[in-house]
Amino acid sequence: NGAESSEQRRFEEASREAFAAAFDARSRFALMGILAFTLSALPMMLTSTLVSVLARDGAPIAAGWALAVVGFSTWNLGAYVNVMGRVSSWSAAARRLLWMWGQTQDMAVGMDRAFSQVDMRPEVSDAEEAMPLPLFRESVAFRGVSFGYDPDRPVIQDIDLTAPAGSITAIVGPTGSGKSTLAQVLAGHEAYEVTEGSVSYEDKDLLEMSPEDRAREGLFLAFQYPVEIPGVNTAYFLRTGLNEVLKARGQEEMDAIDFLQLIREKLKLVEMDESFLKRSVNEGFSGGEKKRHEVLQMAVLEPRLAVLDETDSGLDIDALKVVAEGVNQLRAPNRSTVVVTHYQRLLDYIVPDYVHVLMHGRIVRSGGKELALKLEEQGYDWIREEVAEQTVGA
Repeated sequence: NGAESSEQRRFEEASREAFAAAFDARSRFALMGILAFTLSALPMMLTSTLVSVLARDGAPIAAGWALAVVGFSTWNLGAYVNVMGRVSSWSAAARRLLWMWGQTQDMAVGMDRAFSQVDMRPEVSDAEEAMPLPLFRESVAFRGVSFGYDPDRPVIQDIDLTAPAGSITAIVGPTGSGKSTLAQVLAGHEAYEVTEGSVSYEDKDLLEMSPEDRAREGLFLAFQYPVEIPGVNTAYFLRTGLNEVLKARGQEEMDAIDFLQLIREKLKLVEMDESFLKRSVNEGFSGGEKKRHEVLQMAVLEPRLAVLDETDSGLDIDALKVVAEGVNQLRAPNRSTVVVTHYQRLLDYIVPDYVHVLMHGRIVRSGGKELALKLEEQGYDWIREEVAEQTVGA
């Protein structure tokens, strides 16, 4: 549109002016360097000529020179070398001082430019009646959710759970308790159709969205068993996924150069080599590399709701620390992270805000990080006993 074209022209004009100013400043600095070298070299050349003549003639050393040439009474080769060494040292010191002065001036110009930018008043400002955009306080919420392949045998039942934005919510429980089922329900797996209840995501009905729409809206699932995709380049896979999310947000797609700069920074987060980008997705990756690749995807896509389905399974302690550190660094006020795990050791490195214990398809206990510590010490037996007593009492 017209406004965009006008801004583009203004940007190009400002860029040309900035380049011209920088070229002018660098030209002056180069001329000053030539002048400084000449001023320091000229006395040295004159001194060299004078001392050479004196040494050739073997002239006696005058009182003024004697202060600089200690131990010599007449001009000779030794006196010549002594004097030239001292003059060379003085000349080098002078050039160093001039160079430092030039560097200081260069820094001063840059700082002046930076401070002038900081002091500029914004061209676009908020209206007086403008209200701050609130963060989502409730990223995802389950309300009475139930699911089962057989209506008479529910896998999860009557789940009430909220994962606030900015928090890490841990869902723990023994094998077969329904934890991964809950993760698949969030992701929209076609085999997991909710029979009762609702799931809201940022005030939207999550169950009405396709898996693709959920991903575009900022939902991300890290698989327990990441699949290999032969023939699909990892860099292409990541960039395509990112551009789909950017399009959904109404933002401009990222070109290859900008993406390369971005992915290099994200690779450092999970300690992966750049060579992984040239390989097919997960093909030939070790178990730890696959899990780190899942966290890399999370770092690139920057989801608002990240679900990690037993990301710790199959990892040794070193790989676990790398993955956990990546997740911790991606924590943000507008992002909710749901960690599904069987072993409490993951929660030693990813400290949760909320912990929910899932057993026999139900949430039987909820608490904070202290609940995770208690489970680490005592296991699940004490909860099983409490649940059994409640069942008998009912």
